[in-house]
Amino acid sequence: MALVAFLVSACVETAQLAWLPGRDASLSDLLTNTGGATLTAWLVAHRAALLRPGPALARRLALGWLALVVLVLGGT
Repeated sequence: MALVAFLVSACVETAQLAWLPGRDASLSDLLTNTGGATLTAWLVAHRAALLRPGPALARRLALGWLALVVLVLGGT
């Protein structure tokens, strides 16, 4: 899926560079579009396990969110 996301984003960025004046094609757009599409595809593929996790996965998810909250609060 990441390859498809990369190729589609690369086509869009190339079109912006070649045919759309006033639009900026950038590597950061390519990377963020690819990463976002890949993450979304992974979340869709694993949505059942994430919406109704077993006890072990629920514990790992809770600890992960706790770590994220601590990082965000500590960073601000």
